[in-house]
Amino acid sequence: LGGIIKAITKFNSIDNNLRDLREDFNTHVNAEGHSEILKQVKSLQKDLTSIDKKIDIHLQDYVNYKDATLLAIRGKDERIDHKWRRTEDLFKEIKLEIKELQQFLHKHQDFKIRE
Repeated sequence: LGGIIKAITKFNSIDNNLRDLREDFNTHVNAEGHSEILKQVKSLQKDLTSIDKKIDIHLQDYVNYKDATLLAIRGKDERIDHKWRRTEDLFKEIKLEIKELQQFLHKHQDFKIRE
C-alpha cells in the first residue's frame, strides 16, 4: 500500500512539473513575442506559396510559347525545303530546255555552244 501511494505521489509530482513547464513555456512564448514571429512565418509561407504558383504559371507559359515558336519554325523550314525542291526541279527543266534549244540551233544554224 505504501509503494502504491509513493508511485501515485511521484506521478502527481511529474504531472505538476509538466503543467508548470507548460505554463512557463506559454509565458515565455508570450513574453518573447514568439506568437508574432509565428504569424510572420505563416504570412511568409503564404507569400512563398503564392510566388511559387506564379512561377509555375510563368514556366508553363514559357514552355507553351517555346513549343509554339518551335512549331512555327519547323513549319517554315518545311515550307522552305518544299519551295527549294520545286525550284530545283524547275531549274532542271529549264536546263534541259536550254540544252535542247542549243542542240536544235547547233543542228540547223551551226550555233556554237559556249560553256
